Amino acid sequence: MKKVLCLFLILGLISCVKDVKSEVKGVKVEEKRKQEDIGLFDKGDIFSVYTLSKKTTAIVVEVFYDGQKQTNFENIFEHVALKDSLYEVFDGRNSKGGIKKSQYFDTLGVVKLIKSKLLETEIKKIIKDKYYIYGTRGFSEMNVGEIVCGIDQCKSNFIAFTIRDFDTVKNGKPIFCSSKLLKLNYGKKYSLIEKKIKRFYDSKRIEYDYTDNMNEKVFANIGSMYFSYSDDFQWCNPSIGSKCLYPGRGIYKIKNDKAIEVIWSQSLDLFGIPCD
Repeated sequence: MKKVLCLFLILGLISCVKDVKSEVKGVKVEEKRKQEDIGLFDKGDIFSVYTLSKKTTAIVVEVFYDGQKQTNFENIFEHVALKDSLYEVFDGRNSKGGIKKSQYFDTLGVVKLIKSKLLETEIKKIIKDKYYIYGTRGFSEMNVGEIVCGIDQCKSNFIAFTIRDFDTVKNGKPIFCSSKLLKLNYGKKYSLIEKKIKRFYDSKRIEYDYTDNMNEKVFANIGSMYFSYSDDFQWCNPSIGSKCLYPGRGIYKIKNDKAIEVIWSQSLDLFGIPCD
């Protein structure tokens, strides 16, 4: 009887140890996932990709002058803008040395693009040579081409890393990029997620003075992370008269009925809010 009792006690102890190990392992796995999420989306490794005109597709980094702490991109842009007279190129003023150092690269889009050798040299010091470009249907690893910038008194200002020959037939429209490969799941049934995102923004619409009628379109996910865009892809050709005023990209974390968490988002102002 004592031997049987001891056996049960030993088995019970082993079971408890296994449960504790399993619980600890579960906590570690969950913590690891959280750390991976934070590392993935908080290290500046995600950038938007836009078709800026009929001839230029590029990775786009918006630059701001709002009195806040500036990024490396903004510091470089501000320095080069003054040294290479970028604003004088935009204004059409042929200042001494200004046009020689920088000139128009592409004037076919909504925002005119300017090329500066100094800007290209400085920006290429802080970016990768290649990025994974994710489209609405697939992705490709692409080399960074020329570095240009978009300058406008009213619309978004940005730095653009051009890419060439992105296969839109295979991969769809380009949406965003990362230097590290993301294992996206390109699903087909995201309508419920899109409705949740729409309700989320509809509830906040009263907070926004400027909006357009573009809804978020989800095209891929990694678990509970959903990747989306709001874009009609027609504004790159000004002659069409697109109604998309704020093309954007977003990543949302959505779990069951829990609140939506905006992990990352970016959009361009093609309307010109500062001048309204």
